[in-house]
Parts: sequence; C-alpha cells; structure tokens
Amino acid sequence: FVPPLAPRPALRVPPPGACLTPRAEPSPTAPALGCFADGVLLPRWVEGAPAPVSGWLPVFSPGFEQHGWVAEEFVAR
Repeated sequence: FVPPLAPRPALRVPPPGACLTPRAEPSPTAPALGCFADGVLLPRWVEGAPAPVSGWLPVFSPGFEQHGWVAEEFVAR
C-alpha cells in the first residue's frame, strides 16, 4: 500500500515576462537561485519554512533542490 501524497501549494510564474528569479533571501539584492519561465509551478515551502516576510513568499525550485524566496507581486496563486 502506498499512501497518497498530499497536494503541495504552488505558485505559478505568470506571463508575460522573461523569467522569475527566486532569491536566496527575501531581498531583491540577494543572490538569484535561477530563472524560471512563464507558467512554471514553484512549490510553496510550507513545512519548516522560516517566519513570513512581508511581500515575500518562501518557495522550492521545481525539482525541490533548493529553497528560496520570491516577491509576491511577481507570482500568481
């Protein structure tokens, strides 16, 4: 028996735009962790996430290799 996986909340990179760059810290000057194209789903970092930061959302990269932050204004829920 394999238990079903609970769906993980995700954010979508909305079009149009070149790419979304999650940051290592909740700051526009923090190092970028990648560049994700329109329509990519970024899983929300829920369990064990740090305290909320106004205007920033904690996320994982699509393959769950890294966690980072994205500015709320650039993603669709």
